[in-house]
Amino acid sequence: MRKILLVLLALAATSSMVMAGPTLINGSFESASVNPGSYVTLGEGSTAITGWTVIGTIQYTKSIDYIGGYWQAADGSRSIDLNGYNDRGGIQQAIETVAGQKYEVRFSMSGNPAGSPTTKSMIVSADEQNEQFDYTVTGSLSNMKWASNVWYFTATDESTLLTFQSAIDGSYGPALDNVSISAVPAPGAILLAGLGTGFVGWIRRRQSL
Repeated sequence: MRKILLVLLALAATSSMVMAGPTLINGSFESASVNPGSYVTLGEGSTAITGWTVIGTIQYTKSIDYIGGYWQAADGSRSIDLNGYNDRGGIQQAIETVAGQKYEVRFSMSGNPAGSPTTKSMIVSADEQNEQFDYTVTGSLSNMKWASNVWYFTATDESTLLTFQSAIDGSYGPALDNVSISAVPAPGAILLAGLGTGFVGWIRRRQSL
């Protein structure tokens, strides 16, 4: 009985660790080495936003706007416009992953309402997997009407670059905030965790009788 209990405890602990997922640094962009004020433009290679690096595409000059009080954030008081000064930009962060593990990425998306186009687009990518997300602006600087989005990818290595990039031209791009990531447990892991937890509870109840 003791051996069975130890095995179930180990399975439950392992399943819990997988479900806990990797650590994403500064998902709401509240921490930085610069104070954006209303907003500040950050160029390619900037690491001013804690945990994140500014990137871009080959054909664009690569910058973003780090937003402070310019508009309403989805979480906290800061967010990102993925288009900097008349160009497409992006941000990325390296996260620890487990090869073969599926992950869930959640983020809030809006769009800079101060200029065209009306529909803003961004591409979310990791490990050569990507998806485009579109947002049609209906809000204002004081009410950005943020939308929640979910994206999934399967890791192929122990370290993965999670990337958000603009997919439109101009200075008024897609807005990003409130990013999080978690591991998606396999059905078997959920079952084992439940069995292990339930069995431990049953043993404890018997011991208390």
